[in-house]
Amino acid sequence: MSCNVAFIGLGVMGYPMAGYISKAGHNVTVYNRTAAKADKWITEYKGSKADTPAKAAEGADFIFTCVGNDNDLREVSLGENGLFNTAKEGCVYIDNSTVSAEISRELYKAAKDKSFDFLDAPISGGQAGAEGGILTVMVGGDEDVFNKAQPVIDCYSRKVKLIGATGSGQLTKMMNQMCIAGAVQGLSEAINFGINAGLDMDKVMETISKGAAQSWQMENRYRTMTDDKFDYGFAVDWMRKDLAIVIEEAKKNDSFELRKALRNHDIDTLVLSSRGGSVWEGLSMAGIIHDKGLTTYVPKLGLEGRGDCASACSFMFFAGKTREAEGDVGVHQFYSGSASDSAKVEETEEIAQFTVSEIIGFLNEFETPPFVFERMFQQSKMYYFDYSSYELSLIHI
Repeated sequence: MSCNVAFIGLGVMGYPMAGYISKAGHNVTVYNRTAAKADKWITEYKGSKADTPAKAAEGADFIFTCVGNDNDLREVSLGENGLFNTAKEGCVYIDNSTVSAEISRELYKAAKDKSFDFLDAPISGGQAGAEGGILTVMVGGDEDVFNKAQPVIDCYSRKVKLIGATGSGQLTKMMNQMCIAGAVQGLSEAINFGINAGLDMDKVMETISKGAAQSWQMENRYRTMTDDKFDYGFAVDWMRKDLAIVIEEAKKNDSFELRKALRNHDIDTLVLSSRGGSVWEGLSMAGIIHDKGLTTYVPKLGLEGRGDCASACSFMFFAGKTREAEGDVGVHQFYSGSASDSAKVEETEEIAQFTVSEIIGFLNEFETPPFVFERMFQQSKMYYFDYSSYELSLIHI
């Protein structure tokens, strides 16, 4: 049966997906922020275009969105010219974007308030999967709504599955991206090893790709990795965005094992050995350490010239109610990389000022002596505390 369908977002993925829905005989109206893309689409496929998401959604039985991030999705759905302004009662809104589970739950509730339905339905399979109409679609939402929408989703997919309640589709996509990231990292490490060992990568991959190590990444990326080609701007940028979503969700559901262990286990001493990492993660962990009243201990591990607990790790060390150190503890000034233009420079400086303020606030809560701040904000390079009796007394070790 032919349905009226709106498709909003004609990017690398959305463009061919909308095309497959049109080829299946549905009446498709498309919208894209860059109008030229919509103009091109209607020359290749049967359908029409609209000037706004709201106009595209008028009279549609099914509304699809496939956009870049939470902000883009909120704009095309809830914005001034968003689809929520015209979506008819009883229609189904299917979001194929990779976004947070939080905004999916927000849109589900907003749709219910307007008497229509919502499914979060992120996709996997890449550009090749979209162009071949063989995407995998992981769906969150109500079962009766899923059953109603599945025949249209089938137009561009090979596998469609209802995972669970609203947000489940996005949570599944997060798992998908974690698995991809791990496979890419493992493959690149293996290829680097093989090249250094003098092996023929074509022969190697032809062999191991037929065994337990086989993956989409191995089949499609080994040759470009071997040729040192890593300029996949779109794929790299969006993967970074996707993994940032994963990290934020992991913080909410307690997937960070160390953080979970600190909260849930009865321990009195935390042994620290790290060269640093994320400022915010260091401060977050430090807060838990301080609240639990733990002793922090840095053993002597002999990481020559690097310190046994440096940079963000030092925040965790200073959060200890009692501090013990045999190894080195190092601090340095905050820095956030380089900036290429005046606007970026100004933005970077604002971030730096905010971050320094946050660091000072946290460390003051831990009763960190002023001496530490002097070293932290005056040293352009890593400063390792001199364990003279004077400095030891200042740091309260």
